[in-house]
Amino acid sequence: MVSEGTKGRFTLTGKVQEGDCSFSISNAQPADQGIYEFRIENGDTKYSYSWNKLSVSVTDLPEPTISPVGELIAGKPITLTCTAHPAPQGCKGNITWGGRINIENISNYEREDQAGKVTSISDITVTPSQREHNSPLTCTVTYSGVSTNSSITLDVQYPPSVTITVPGHNGTYENKSVAVIEGDTKLLRCEVNSNPVAEISWSRGDEIFIRTSQKRLILALENVSVADGVTYTCLARNTHGSVSGTVSVTVESLPHDKKTNHLIILMIRGLSILALSGIIAVPAVLVMRYREKRRQRQAEGNLTE
Repeated sequence: MVSEGTKGRFTLTGKVQEGDCSFSISNAQPADQGIYEFRIENGDTKYSYSWNKLSVSVTDLPEPTISPVGELIAGKPITLTCTAHPAPQGCKGNITWGGRINIENISNYEREDQAGKVTSISDITVTPSQREHNSPLTCTVTYSGVSTNSSITLDVQYPPSVTITVPGHNGTYENKSVAVIEGDTKLLRCEVNSNPVAEISWSRGDEIFIRTSQKRLILALENVSVADGVTYTCLARNTHGSVSGTVSVTVESLPHDKKTNHLIILMIRGLSILALSGIIAVPAVLVMRYREKRRQRQAEGNLTE
């Protein structure tokens, strides 16, 4: 019977028939720490070599350190270093890198201190791009088949890019120009991709309408007139550069025939009101004249009597 916690991990690796009783511990665990002694049981022969015991200690492997961990600039080469701290047993670490960033150059070397402990170091040269922003970079150190690693998230800074869209009846579409009917309202949306966040502004010539620091800025053109038919500019700027985008607004007034039809409709309505007033007024005048003549006849009859 053997301990359940050691099954599959504690293995005899020597040839017992030839007198080699070596064994191996794999996937070491904290519970494996302690004092071990060699014991033989063969029929009536049972003996423990308690005078020559083995002390086993289990320690966690130190995680490697990646530096620098600050800001990276798109298009600017930089050297990143992974340092594998010495293992307590003095094992040397083998360093490998993982991530989607392209490694242009790699240099592995070792440094030994006065106590004889060996530190493994790996330097890589990379030129980060906007695509690698927020992507992971991992350094893995392997000591005699056992590995430990550390990861960082790349903070790549880059200048802004601008996309101008105009929400329309058929959805949102990207456009360089837009036609607006006089009196209508139109929204001009400026989307900015940058790191760090850029300062955005909408302007017309030297006149700045609105300014903020965020990823999106919307300019609302309300009740537009012919004077609003100009080119509008969205400018985005951060510490790494600036960029602008424009949209040309054309204001369309109502066609002449529509204006004429509108005027005619107003005239017809006015004449209708006048005509209706006339129809109501004529009978009233006739009644008044009839009553006046009747009073005159009655007065003349009284004089005759």
